[in-house]
Formats: sequence, structure tokens, C-alpha cells
Amino acid sequence: MRKLIFIVIAAASYYIAGMYRQMPLMILALMEWILFIILFILSRCLRKNLTVSFPMQSTEAEKGSVKKCLIHIGRTGALPIKKVCIKFKVCDDEGSVVQKNKVKKTVDILTGNIDFDICLNRCGMFCIQIDKVYIYDYLSVFHAPKIVNEEMKLAVLPKARALQMQLLSTESIANQTDEAPYQPHIGYLGNETREIRQTREYRTGDTMRYIHWNQSAKTEKLWIKEFEKEDEASFEILLDMIMPDDWKRDKRDCFYEVISALILGFLQRGQSVNVSWYDGKVMGFITIPIENRLDYRSMMRKLFQTEFIKRTDVIEKAYERKQALPNGRLLKCNLLLECYEIKDSGKEELRHRFSYENLEEELSGDNTFPLR
Repeated sequence: MRKLIFIVIAAASYYIAGMYRQMPLMILALMEWILFIILFILSRCLRKNLTVSFPMQSTEAEKGSVKKCLIHIGRTGALPIKKVCIKFKVCDDEGSVVQKNKVKKTVDILTGNIDFDICLNRCGMFCIQIDKVYIYDYLSVFHAPKIVNEEMKLAVLPKARALQMQLLSTESIANQTDEAPYQPHIGYLGNETREIRQTREYRTGDTMRYIHWNQSAKTEKLWIKEFEKEDEASFEILLDMIMPDDWKRDKRDCFYEVISALILGFLQRGQSVNVSWYDGKVMGFITIPIENRLDYRSMMRKLFQTEFIKRTDVIEKAYERKQALPNGRLLKCNLLLECYEIKDSGKEELRHRFSYENLEEELSGDNTFPLR
């Protein structure tokens, strides 16, 4: 629109100058056309001096929340940048575009960050890609496009909801009285109420939270505290990633929500948990120990990047062998939102079946998750 207005004004000045044969009007018309050409060239020159990138920022968001993302705009030349327009899109892990938008910024000297909001109602890994950047001249008459290959990965985690884990045995429930209410045993690695079994030198992969600082200061080496094992058996959650015949990929959000609520339920109770699943890329099981929220977020990011697998005899036998291994208490969850507890004999015992339709109510309520 501004380009059209500028052309009309320049043409009118030229016409009036020709009618009245006034030298000042002729000079004015000539300068307007020269300015028109300069603005066109200027937009191309500013394009070469523009840099666009994603600065360091949080690459996580919660499902349904509004995530504020930043794009850094810089310049390498001496000329200031007046106005830019950035077109971006958000793609899921399958490459489908879930959001497309543009953001404009107008300042006197632009060398900073442009912020924009995105809201995603699905869990998983998403990629924010910058399609094009348009650089305007100082009068916003012309703009020159610039192709920018910049992207940022964003992990959208499920809502932070924790299931109430009921870990009492049948005998404990029968013997429980009002006068002596059951107090769950909250003991986990790193709890100061536990006995220290020994100290040893730091090894690669050890967490910093278990460092024995006094002994490390005396010896000028890092030493790690090892605690006595808990009386309560450790738990492992086995994720059945085999796709059922009638299962739709758009239901995977429910699967992520259930797994998240189970893990946060264990952490809320003060108990660490191992999470395992079969990864088709490595042709084997991946086991991730989770002791805190940081481990939980790291595990969810890795789970988002794992493909669901088709049913084969090899994979089914791999799951059978995994269930037969006596490694603490094993809880198996599949994509139909069925949770089974695996006994020592390898037999599956259904503990709870979540529903796709009422999942929000089931996870938001005060219902307990039973484990005997």
C-alpha cells in the first residue's frame, strides 16, 4: 500500500512539474524517483547485514500452557535496521505443521530479541522453524526476503499431575487402625535419614548430590556416599510400545499423560523408579533411573524421540524375557492404558485400566493407584 501511495505522489509531482514547467517541481519529482530507487536498493543491502538465531532459552513447556520463545536479531553492518517481519512454523515429530504465524518488529535500532507466543495442546517433541525473514527499508516501502535455516527443538511435557500410589500390602491394610495410621516409608537414594554404607571415589556418571564434601575437601578428591539398600523393593515401569491393531497415533497423548502421572506419583512419595522400554533403533531395552524431576524430564524427552513399534514375534519374546527377570517389582503399561503388575512367575495381574474419554477426570481426582 505504501509503495502505491509513493508511486502516486511521485507521478503527480512529475505531472504538475511538466504542466507548469517549474524547475523546483521538476527537481522534486526527480528526487522522489531517485529516493524510490534508493529505498529498493537499501532493503537489499540491509538483508546482507541481518543475522537471525535462537538464543539460549528453556526448550521445555507444559501441555496447554503458553510458551514464550525468543528470536535474536543482530546486524553486522553499520546501517541500523528499522523493521523486520519473521515467518515461522511449528512442526511435530512427523513433520506436520501444527502452527504457522508471523511476527513483526519496528524499532529505531534493532539489535535484540523478538518474542512470540506458541500454545501446543499435544505432548511430544516439536520443531520451531524460521521460514523467511523480510527486511524493510526505513520508509517501509520495499522489503527484501532472506532465507534463514534456523530451528529450535521444544519438548512439550504432560501436565504435572501425580497419582496417589497405594503401596500397602493386603495384610498391612487389614491391620491398619485409626489410632496408628500407616505412614509410608519415604526412603530413597540420598535421604539423610539412611545409614551410609561406605564412601568411594567419584566415577563418571555419579550424581553430584551424593558427594561427601568433608572427605573430598580433606583429600582433594571427590568422594561419593553409598547408602544402605531400602527394605522396600524397588519399582520398575515397563512401557509396552507395541502398537495394537485398532490403536490410533493421535491417542499417544493419553499414554504420555498416564506414564507421567505414574512417575510423578512415585517421586511424590519419595521413591525412585526405573523406566524401561524397547527401542527399535538399538534393538533392545533402554532403562532410565529416575530419582528427581530433572531425571523425569530427561526421560520424557527421550521417550518422545522413540518410535512406537509393530508387533513381531521377536519383540514379543523380548518383552517376555524382560518380564521373567526378577528385578524388583515390575509394573507394565501398554498403549491401551492398561497397567499390569508382573509377579515373580511372570504372570500379569491387571491393576488399573484408564479410559481415553475420562482420562482428565481420572488423573485430576483423588483416586489412588493400587499396588499390592
